[in-house]
Amino acid sequence: MNNKARSSLIVLVGFVSVLLLIAALVQGVIRPTFAELERSRALEDSSRATEAILREVRQLNNELGDWANWDDSYRFVVDPNDAFTASNLSSWEVLEVTPGLNLVAFYDTAGNAVFTEIYDSAQGGYLELDAFNGDSPPILAQLAPVFDEEQSLAGIVPTEHGLLLLAAQPILTSQGEGPMHGAHRFGRFLDQALLQDFAAQTHVAFELFAPNDPRLAPAEQTLLEQLRAGETRFQPDAQKNPFVYSTLTGLDGDPTALLRTPVRKDISATGDRTATLLAIMAGLGALALLLAGVYLNAYDQRTRHAAVGHTAWASATLTFLVGMTLVALVVNNVRTQSEAGLAEQFHVVAEQHANGFFDQLAHEQYALQSLAQFVANSNVVEREEFEHFWSSLATWSAADQVIWAPQTGEIYTMPYSGAGGAGGAAATKLDPAVLAVLAPALAASAESGLP
Repeated sequence: MNNKARSSLIVLVGFVSVLLLIAALVQGVIRPTFAELERSRALEDSSRATEAILREVRQLNNELGDWANWDDSYRFVVDPNDAFTASNLSSWEVLEVTPGLNLVAFYDTAGNAVFTEIYDSAQGGYLELDAFNGDSPPILAQLAPVFDEEQSLAGIVPTEHGLLLLAAQPILTSQGEGPMHGAHRFGRFLDQALLQDFAAQTHVAFELFAPNDPRLAPAEQTLLEQLRAGETRFQPDAQKNPFVYSTLTGLDGDPTALLRTPVRKDISATGDRTATLLAIMAGLGALALLLAGVYLNAYDQRTRHAAVGHTAWASATLTFLVGMTLVALVVNNVRTQSEAGLAEQFHVVAEQHANGFFDQLAHEQYALQSLAQFVANSNVVEREEFEHFWSSLATWSAADQVIWAPQTGEIYTMPYSGAGGAGGAAATKLDPAVLAVLAPALAASAESGLP
């Protein structure tokens, strides 16, 4: 092997050794350290999200205490009267907004319902839940400690209309004395609006899933069944996005909801940038040290011209290797930062569009609910009256038209959005073919007694 080849080989082996040392340092020390920090923060995020939900449960239980330990409630549960109902339970507009309730129930000591109502304006008004129906509703089995031991209970109950925060307490006097006259319950739906408030408070983009939620992947459904109370598990979803999973327990202590918290990747991205910077600095240091060694070695050579030739060849080889490595590191770093920036911009834009969509959907739902109340409170609805009522709602609607099907057998379509509705454009009849398609709906409305 000639001297030039030997010099290049020595430089190549030394350079590869330095790269391997840097790679071992990155993989064995830097990335695991940042990954552990990332996991710790994900667990902290999950704990904050859990605490936000449990804090809401405690708040609901505290609000219930003001009602359960109240002389008026103490008398009402043994002697129901219209005065108490009219004064405290007649306006769901107040109950839903001020204390944030969706369920109010009074039970006597035998477990018989004295008063039970469930209401959620976001789901159309009054509701019925299977767990609370019947002479002996299934929920009473979970509330046995309230009746038997006069204990307070609070937790999460899965229902067919979504997860429900439920609190139950024995009914006592204002001084907290007995004997107990029954049990009092408050309920609040853990709906998307409330979860979004929790996410804004905690700055954690978590999601909560009820059992048999259609959004749950099969692997997540299995997690809900396997995870014990207080246990957490890291697991990627179908798109390989990392999440930390935990469960929330119900009144019976069994897991009743799956909490999914994303593992934010900014810490690992910082670790990757740190590793890249370290590799660049180490490469530059290796270049300086190896060049110094090559030049110093030249003084030990017998022939100066040969030494200079060897030094030049080794320097060229090393410069090429280090240069290409640094270029690759810089290009990779720029690409990673560009992808991260694009992903962040995409999430911001997607969130804005999603929020706009849900806001508009809420407006449309409010408009339809207003129309339903308008029709329900009217014995007869004339076309001109219908057009006048709808024109006030059409100014901010995004829909194209509204279809009105009175029992006269005719169907009208009217401009729904913006200028059309505000201008009060007259209704026009639909084509007879469309009328034939909608005939079953007309028949159903006629049977229900709608005007």
